[in-house]
Amino acid sequence: MDRQKYAHSRMLIQYNDESSRGTCSIHCAAMELVLNSDKIVTELRVGDYGTKNLIDAKKAVWVIGGSKAGVMTVRAKWAFEKRSQAERFTKKYGGQIAAFDDALKASFQDMYEDVKVIRQRRERQAATLHDVKDHPQCRYCNMKRDMFAFSRMLIRYNRVRPSARAASIARPLILR
Repeated sequence: MDRQKYAHSRMLIQYNDESSRGTCSIHCAAMELVLNSDKIVTELRVGDYGTKNLIDAKKAVWVIGGSKAGVMTVRAKWAFEKRSQAERFTKKYGGQIAAFDDALKASFQDMYEDVKVIRQRRERQAATLHDVKDHPQCRYCNMKRDMFAFSRMLIRYNRVRPSARAASIARPLILR
C-alpha cells in the first residue's frame, strides 16, 4: 500500500540487526511483528493522524474504534502525539483512548475478521477485473485498462438469434 497516501497511519519498525520495515498501518505492523518474532525491535514509529509526522508508537496516545474508517481494519486504530488531539478526535468520531499495547492487542484480536474482509474485497476485485485479461488495453487509444479499472467499460453484444416471438414483437406494427 502507498505509505505516502497513508502517512497518517503508517508505521516504521526498526530491528536490532539494522533492518527496518515500513507498513501502511498497525494492522500490517502486527503481521510484520508476528512473522519476525525472532527479531528484536529497537524502535516503533507511527504516523500522527493529524500532522502525519512519525512519532514514537509506544508514547503515542491511541484511539481505538469510532466511526472513522480504519486502514486495513474494520475497527480503526489511530495514533496522536498529544492527548488533546486524541480527545478532540473522539468527540468528533467516537472511539476509546488507549495505550500502544492496547492498540496492538486490538490489532491481533481483530486480525481474523480483518483478513476475512480483505480477502473478500480482493475476490470481488478479481471477479470484476476478469474482462481485463481478455481485453488488456483500449482498442482505440491503447490505454492499459487495469490501470484505470475504476473507469473501464466493456460492451458485450448479444450474438444469440432472437426467438420467433421476440422477433415478431420487435417488428414494427403497421396500421392500415
